[in-house]
Amino acid sequence: MNDLIKNNLTKELNEKYELYPFWIIIFFINGAHILFYDVYGFWPVIEVVLTAFLIVTFLYDKRRKVTILSFDLDASFIMVHNDFVSSISCLMLSDKQLFRKNDLGKVSDFERVRDIKVKNYLFESDISIPSINCQSIVFHFLPNCIVIFEKNEYRYVNYQDVKISTSKVDMLSYSCHPKDSEVVGYGWQHQRIDGTRDRRFKVNREVPRYRFERITLKHNTFEIDFVFSKEGSGLNFQVAINSLVKALMGKHKVEFEIIES
Repeated sequence: MNDLIKNNLTKELNEKYELYPFWIIIFFINGAHILFYDVYGFWPVIEVVLTAFLIVTFLYDKRRKVTILSFDLDASFIMVHNDFVSSISCLMLSDKQLFRKNDLGKVSDFERVRDIKVKNYLFESDISIPSINCQSIVFHFLPNCIVIFEKNEYRYVNYQDVKISTSKVDMLSYSCHPKDSEVVGYGWQHQRIDGTRDRRFKVNREVPRYRFERITLKHNTFEIDFVFSKEGSGLNFQVAINSLVKALMGKHKVEFEIIES
């Protein structure tokens, strides 16, 4: 029954995710008319009214995309879930937050995480639903599954199907120097494979190497690395998500329903 509800959830989310590019086009056309034509004429007045109508409709459309969920959890699972939300809050406190995707064996460069939130604006619920926005892929952590938005499409995966691991990684930092990370050495801004200075570059300064915590989430549909400068954040997240998986595989009551918004 839960899988049926999850399928209905992703179906509803995909139906709600609709783009209206003609609004943007009409908005700029209206703006051009208002700026370059007689503002006291009859036509610009219609343009202003139409533009205002489109803006109001767009704002209401944001509300339309919100999905209301009602969860029924037992007390012991709520405690486990609260610990998981706290581990997300710990990630938010990290001075430097990066991610790297691995698509079909192609590993991308590290990029900045756009946003980490405990309050999710895609869902309304009495239960906190954290999210991590990685620009090209967004994770919404529901109590019983992960809803992923990627390539203009929503889908869900079970926590039990995701492998999580943590490790330490040392990275050179050229501009951003995190205050909550340990300096473990120094390297060159441009260096050879063996780590020595590349003398082909006249401007080649020595920069510090910081130690970060890496969290790897691996599934048959994605593989992503999160890197955080705050010590202990990765381990806290791993422990919390493992406790969540253990609780989901136990006899805890974890049910939810979709309330039409």
